[in-house]
Amino acid sequence: MTTQQVLALVVISAFVIGLFAYAYWFGRQEGRTRGMLESDRVHHATIKDLEQSLAVLRRDHQNATARAEKLKDASALQGQHRRSMLEIAETLRIAAETWKAFNTGNKLERDARRLHVESLAIAALLKPTEEEAAA
Repeated sequence: MTTQQVLALVVISAFVIGLFAYAYWFGRQEGRTRGMLESDRVHHATIKDLEQSLAVLRRDHQNATARAEKLKDASALQGQHRRSMLEIAETLRIAAETWKAFNTGNKLERDARRLHVESLAIAALLKPTEEEAAA
């Protein structure tokens, strides 16, 4: 092999090596770009899913808060109703004692005592439990 042939072989080999290096570098850059785009797409999809989940959780929280307020108002009303029922029971007891004292009739007295007992039972149902009182 002559020197010119050896030099041509070295030049061709260097050119092929340079071509492979350029193709490797270009492919690596293209792969990196595609990977970043795919990663960004996945991240945006994840962020969108998380934002939707957050919106659902916020809506559920608002619903739970509204329901808790309604329950709180209902328990406050139960306390007022309980006091009213106790007052009614006391009034009925006084009425029964009055009708008994005046001997106006056993039916009125019995009805007043029955209503007195029923109103006490309803008041007992409206009494808050220890757990509610602790809360």
